[in-house]
Amino acid sequence: AVFALGNFTSWFFVLRARDFFFAETGSDQKAAAVAIALYCLFNVVYAVFSIPVGILSDRIGRGRILLMGYALLGITFFGFAVLQSVAALVIFFILYGLIYAFVEGAERAFVCDMAPEHIRGTALGTLHTAVGVVALPSGIIAGVLWESVDSWAAFVYGGSMGLIAAA
Repeated sequence: AVFALGNFTSWFFVLRARDFFFAETGSDQKAAAVAIALYCLFNVVYAVFSIPVGILSDRIGRGRILLMGYALLGITFFGFAVLQSVAALVIFFILYGLIYAFVEGAERAFVCDMAPEHIRGTALGTLHTAVGVVALPSGIIAGVLWESVDSWAAFVYGGSMGLIAAA
């Protein structure tokens, strides 16, 4: 739930990329197209690395994979807060895809590993309830920070929550 409280919607990343490219090109249409392309890159990375990371979690343990994913979220979100180049933006979208590859399956598997067989469904439901309950405040907090401070503040908040989850 702590991780999810800081892991606000992916569309903040698309907006950050659009704003970055709008400042570079002056064209909202080009900026939006590049931002959507980067979102596609995020999804490709997530899809490509999900199975290898799942195999790795079977070998080294879910807890280690989750620790890496949560810490990577912190690092990546801080990177989005301060990025200054196109190369950095591409790298951080790739890392953002890796976060999902590390966390999505490992969280569910970790819950299944920990829960007694007769309540695994309840345990998974509890996980998704906790994530769902914090999804709205996560987005609201990030949105308020984005609007009242600046985009970097939303990413610093999310990054901080990722590092707290890792701790």
